[in-house]
Amino acid sequence: QEEAEGELVPRGRRLVESGEFQYPTKDYVFPIPLDTTRAVDIRVTSADGSHKGYYALIITREGCPQERNIFDPLSKECVRFCATGFFANDMVGRCERCKIGCVNCVGYRQCVQCPPDNRQYRFALPDYNNGTCVRTPRPF
Repeated sequence: QEEAEGELVPRGRRLVESGEFQYPTKDYVFPIPLDTTRAVDIRVTSADGSHKGYYALIITREGCPQERNIFDPLSKECVRFCATGFFANDMVGRCERCKIGCVNCVGYRQCVQCPPDNRQYRFALPDYNNGTCVRTPRPF
């Protein structure tokens, strides 16, 4: 016998708080858009297959409040402004990532800040390129 916090516990045996299970737990993750409702049906089968149970869930996700009307998927919170590298998509009420090669934008095709120049490339936002950063090689 071992002593655990002042109690004698038989060696090699531990009590489990939860009930017995014979199948591994199955977790499913699915998105529920803001301000919508989704119906979820679940079937549970006993370990020997002789009994079945059914559950029907109605899950509702509220929208963001008026003062913070944009959902930020990074912080998983409603915000007033999106983080750098994201823009507020008002049609879906959430922050979305800027186009690749753009540091900051006001829309997917409206870049307003390019990456800083580095040893290999210069980045510019010319007027003729419809809000897309242009990368040009630096001379050696």
